[in-house]
Amino acid sequence: MDTCHPDSLSKDCFTFTDARTVCLGLSGGGEEGTQSAYVNLSDLYLSFCNSYSLLDLFYGFTSPDLMNCSLDMAMGVDQLGCRECVQAYQRLDQQAEENYREFELLVQKYETDAYSVRTCMDECKMVYKPWLCSQYFQTTQMHCSKRIPCGQYCLEVQQRCPFVLPDNDDLIHGGSPSFICTGLLEDYPSGADPDAECCDVRWDLKVDNSSRGTLKRTHPPCQHRTSLSSSAACRLCNSRLKLCLLVLMLLHTVASLTASHNATGLGLPNITPLEDSPANEE
Repeated sequence: MDTCHPDSLSKDCFTFTDARTVCLGLSGGGEEGTQSAYVNLSDLYLSFCNSYSLLDLFYGFTSPDLMNCSLDMAMGVDQLGCRECVQAYQRLDQQAEENYREFELLVQKYETDAYSVRTCMDECKMVYKPWLCSQYFQTTQMHCSKRIPCGQYCLEVQQRCPFVLPDNDDLIHGGSPSFICTGLLEDYPSGADPDAECCDVRWDLKVDNSSRGTLKRTHPPCQHRTSLSSSAACRLCNSRLKLCLLVLMLLHTVASLTASHNATGLGLPNITPLEDSPANEE
């Protein structure tokens, strides 16, 4: 990677391609092997799920492909086991990337218009990738300055990705989410940490000077936001106009009935029941 993720505490971030070279380098620390392995693991990141370091994976994610990977392997205790674990991590990373590319193709094929006045497809993609990676690597990311429960990624995707809008031009809000979170309360698979915390990579961090350096989250710009808001405003005006006309008609009806009953000396409670009046039935 050219630069580390904004939320990362690592100063140097690198991706790797050859598992054998990685494990040989990790085991060559001599007497300082433990410290050397720790530093190197924290600086080596997966190619696609590049918010996950080898330290995260070896320390917390112990069972890729039913293997028993541990931090001791990365420190030179078992070079063969280290290489097999790293290769397993790479295979999972490649699968995650393939699934994400399928998601992008699906979006390009079916995305024809803006779908929300609050979010856009850029934000959907921004949270979809971390969620997808968190499904493949269910472990705590220790190098982040800001973390959230990994399960929150799913809720973010559900809120920000396209909704199936109702077939009604008068409604500008509503519909059913195309992405629905399921199984959040179910038992976690073997090797997964139910309390895992992931990097808060939903949007960029910016310092708010007015609040003494407090970090605030800012949404990425959505190009369609202005036009979509204008379109939604027009639809909202039409809906409000129809609602006002309906209210006026109801008020006119009530006023007419009240005036009619006052003129005949009858009160509203004395109106003849509908079932007893043949004329009303007709």
